Amino acid sequence: MPNALAEEPLLSEELLTPLPTAARKGIPAEVAKHVVKGVSILSAAVFIERGATFLANVLAVRFAGPATFGAYSVGITTANNISVYAAGGIGTTATRFSGKYPYDGGSYRVFAQVMATISLCSAALAALALSLGASPIATLLHRADLAGLLRIAGITAAGMVLLECARGFFVGQQRLVALAVLSLLVGLGMLALIPAMAMTGNAKSMVASHGAVTVGAVLLCCVMAARLHLQPPTGHQGGIAFFPLMREVWSYGLVQLSGLVSANVAGWWVTALVARGDSTLVQISFFSIASQLRNLIGLIPSLLTEGSFSAMATPGEGTGTAQRVMMVCTFASTSVSFAVAAITMVIAPLLLRLMYGPVYANAALAVSIAVGVAVIQMGNAPPSARLSVVSIRLTAVLNTVWAITTALLGTALMLHGGNAAEAMAVFLAAHILIALLVLIALSRHDRLPPGMFSMFVMSTAGIVFLSLLSAIRVAHPSNSASLSLLMLCIVVICTVLLYRLGKKHACLPSQAMLQSLRQRILFSLRRLPLFTAGGRQ
Repeated sequence: MPNALAEEPLLSEELLTPLPTAARKGIPAEVAKHVVKGVSILSAAVFIERGATFLANVLAVRFAGPATFGAYSVGITTANNISVYAAGGIGTTATRFSGKYPYDGGSYRVFAQVMATISLCSAALAALALSLGASPIATLLHRADLAGLLRIAGITAAGMVLLECARGFFVGQQRLVALAVLSLLVGLGMLALIPAMAMTGNAKSMVASHGAVTVGAVLLCCVMAARLHLQPPTGHQGGIAFFPLMREVWSYGLVQLSGLVSANVAGWWVTALVARGDSTLVQISFFSIASQLRNLIGLIPSLLTEGSFSAMATPGEGTGTAQRVMMVCTFASTSVSFAVAAITMVIAPLLLRLMYGPVYANAALAVSIAVGVAVIQMGNAPPSARLSVVSIRLTAVLNTVWAITTALLGTALMLHGGNAAEAMAVFLAAHILIALLVLIALSRHDRLPPGMFSMFVMSTAGIVFLSLLSAIRVAHPSNSASLSLLMLCIVVICTVLLYRLGKKHACLPSQAMLQSLRQRILFSLRRLPLFTAGGRQ
């Protein structure tokens, strides 16, 4: 970390630069409207895709069994990591530059061509990298029989790159119908194919189906570009040239990539340690289920961050609006994720039995820690998004710190055998560290609203305490009822404290804002293809 971050005591809020009075009072109406619109657009699309995909995975777990689903999880996890390296954060890049090159601007056509070129090159690179690296990766996992599955996963890696770019582009350009169609195709495709392939007991077919759905969904959206209002409007000429824009976009992506590569290598290494430590792949199946539930917990909070990113993307502005948006979104993300995750931790054993079957009740501790990770991760998402605007290079440095911490902790704890719960504990420790470092960095390089550190300490303490009680409950099943009751009491106390903190710093939504959000979501739903024969952007 740069020495500037350690020149003076950093956790005292008296040292933080105060926000302008107007920024402390509230968010300007036009900014709030923009955030609500972005969140509602994302909500309508993401719930279609993620809901159907989650249901597909639940069915696949039941149909395939732990070993087959574990092999499938290894293939998908590896493909996802390879796609991240190849894409270089292409989705975020597409969203960020869409504000600069909007649909009705003169440079939209060139911007679309640049993003298409980058996404195709990145997809080809991802497929080639995994095809060539399949055998070495399988050897590293001590599972040479997985080499063929990993080669097939190269198609899935390419599809993930294309899907990430398309989604980021549609969100940035606010192409509501296109985003809804893309999500609908992916969600229904996963729901139709993944469980069906799981019934055959063939992990290779499951991985191939995943790749076919992602690639096919993007290609169909390209075919329907005119109907989805993706083609440039007539009459707009001029704007920036292709190669200067390519250089501008790619240079931003490369800075992101420098941090993403190390972070994802570390994440994959921890996953690999779980796979190495269990030849039956049952633990990697538990790890995958815990990751799915973690992602589900973070679904709504992540929408807040993505939908408000452009409102926070104002470097060096003096009104404090971006910081105020960050504060409100952080409170909302932390509160929502904590409430859902904490209840999940309390009922984890029963929930797993009902959803996946009795054998998966043994994943209760891994799931409890994983949903705790979601709270820390989602609470840190808005500050991290703001820091990427203030200093993308510092963001890359902190990602590298996260990667080194994760890799070292994982190796020390799991090199000679580890399980899913230990892997999630590694992620929890690493995310707590990175969240603290992000707040410290923002306090030195940007205005940080009062209450941010208090919110972090409060939510982190609650999650760590609940995780420890979950571990004690697993070790002493005879005391399960009393420990679960104690956990529930802690949930209530932490929720009350978060509410009081939000009220003190005016983070609670007003009735007018809730009504506006409700109207936006209903309006977005009515425009989806499911409810109307055709829609205009």
